[in-house]
Amino acid sequence: MKTTTDFDADQSASPPSIIQTALEIELERLATLRRLEILDSGADSQFDVITELMAGICGTGMAIVSLVDENRQWFKSHHGLDLTETERSTSFCSVAIERPYEALVVEDARLDERFREYACVKSTPGIRFYAGVPLISSGSAIGTLCVADTVPKRLGQSQLDMLRVGAKAVVSLIEQRATIAELERAAVQRARVEAELREQVKARARIERRLQFSATHDRLTRLPNRDEFKRRLDDLVTAAEDDDGPRGFTVGAIDINQFQLINATFGRQSGDLVLIEVGRRIVETVNEGDLVARTSGDRFLVVLRNCRADAEAAAAGARISECVARPIDIGTTDVYATASVGFASTATRAVAADELISQADFAMIEAKHHGRSVTRVFDERLGQRFASNMEMHTALNSGLKLNEFKLVYQPIISLAEGRVDGFEALMRWNRPGSGPQSPEDFIAAAERNGMIVPLGRWALREACSALRRWQTEIGMTLDPSMSVNVSASQLRSRDFGVTVERLVLETGMNPRRLTLEITETAVMENLSLAIETLHGLRRLGIRIDLDDFGTGYSSLTRLRDLPIDRLKIDRNFISGGPGARLGDERLVRMIISLAHELGLEVVAEGVETELQRAALTALGCGAAQGYLFSAGVDEALAREMVGRTVEDFDRIAASRASSKKIA
Repeated sequence: MKTTTDFDADQSASPPSIIQTALEIELERLATLRRLEILDSGADSQFDVITELMAGICGTGMAIVSLVDENRQWFKSHHGLDLTETERSTSFCSVAIERPYEALVVEDARLDERFREYACVKSTPGIRFYAGVPLISSGSAIGTLCVADTVPKRLGQSQLDMLRVGAKAVVSLIEQRATIAELERAAVQRARVEAELREQVKARARIERRLQFSATHDRLTRLPNRDEFKRRLDDLVTAAEDDDGPRGFTVGAIDINQFQLINATFGRQSGDLVLIEVGRRIVETVNEGDLVARTSGDRFLVVLRNCRADAEAAAAGARISECVARPIDIGTTDVYATASVGFASTATRAVAADELISQADFAMIEAKHHGRSVTRVFDERLGQRFASNMEMHTALNSGLKLNEFKLVYQPIISLAEGRVDGFEALMRWNRPGSGPQSPEDFIAAAERNGMIVPLGRWALREACSALRRWQTEIGMTLDPSMSVNVSASQLRSRDFGVTVERLVLETGMNPRRLTLEITETAVMENLSLAIETLHGLRRLGIRIDLDDFGTGYSSLTRLRDLPIDRLKIDRNFISGGPGARLGDERLVRMIISLAHELGLEVVAEGVETELQRAALTALGCGAAQGYLFSAGVDEALAREMVGRTVEDFDRIAASRASSKKIA
């Protein structure tokens, strides 16, 4: 006997479209069941209350919330039954969900051909009666709320209605649980996203702090860099100008003496260890709240906030010098360093930050001239010299703009042939109102006040242009070289090689005829950078002279590694007393022999007598320059000297003098 009833309209939307296939319906049903996440979930007393209530209302021994999976039916709640799941193929519920909008009632399963062979009918639990209402969610029957018994039974309409109400309550619970679970997942996901965002914000803040630190601090010592020092000093100066601000503080400049020698002897890595340790010691030596910065290679700047008197500054300088002078462990040995210290104070008047730094630098340079571990405080006497230095800077800058400088060209003579081999371009300054200036004086002043870089650039451009003019205007078959001096400040610049290459291209001169003269001291200030720059210049075809050789401190190993072509013996080793051959003949012989061993050419500077010329020729010196041959001459006379011998110089000079008289 089989009974089915119409399903209550409240539990469903509308029946599935007749064009849907059974497979499509089944796939949608299983997808809905998976989405609700009810299968294999834990025990829930609210479902148990419903099944217990349904068993009581319907008067049955069993009541079940059954969910029909792909190959099984699983019981969310099972009142009166000890099973949790059975096979789908032999279940009443799998039949009930086939007509999702009707209730399936089987009054006696043994009399129903569809069910009488089911194991659950023929054996334990021996079901005879079954009534099930499909559980509809999102238009799909996911299971049933059913009652069952081991004896035949018939339900009244009110009982069946209550079973339908119970089914709706079950669906509501299932969907409510699914919604809560989804909300919980969303909350967890949101919390995860918020946590990730917080971490991203923190990470970005850390990156920004690192970038800010990198922009404002020295990478090696992790002390403030020059820009950061200047910014903080500007703030202090501004505060000092206010009535309530600190009226006095002191700025100090600290330079490690002969630091380049440490780099050259022990290597760059050891030099870095020395700088790190020196920076740490200075920080420990000054007071808390004072400012310490590393602003360039071996240079540190400090601000002593509560230091107003010269005596206090001098005492602070002594403490700094003492802390630097202590042995510095670099791992393999101890290194000893000394410091020159200069101070400038705002005790008497508030001045601009740049002026304070310049004054402290000037005092530090003054300290270096008076030995090692010396401190100087900028005072009235130094102020006068500082003003003179600034005046010279202004005059040099103005002179460069007004074309007050010129080059003269001193011939370099081949000793074997007595013929002009090339020229050295020398700078001269006829200062209006003061007359010709000593090159030693104004070049030294330019080195101190920074004008040597633009002056050196001008000299290089002029010399290259002159040589190009000689090559084109008079069609020279002989091709002399042009030597130009390069300052340490120019060589320290990382773009110096690019600057030279650009000038060569702009002037159109042959780079193989250009020789750049550098000193040992300039090279050793930053050996690695100098070697890199010199290699780049030589790749352009430019020759390199090591000038004033013998006055510096380059080791033989370093000399071997330098990319140079020629040694220039300093004039101090050439000049001797009246009637003397050479000032230091043994040393000159050693230098010439060393150069030959290294495959280098040799030029002697400052040759003034025939005795010196003869001695140098005998020792194998290749070339020489000096007043014996000629002082520096103007461009026109230099052109006439090209390819001539020394003996021709007098005739050339006489011819020019005669031409002037005729004119």
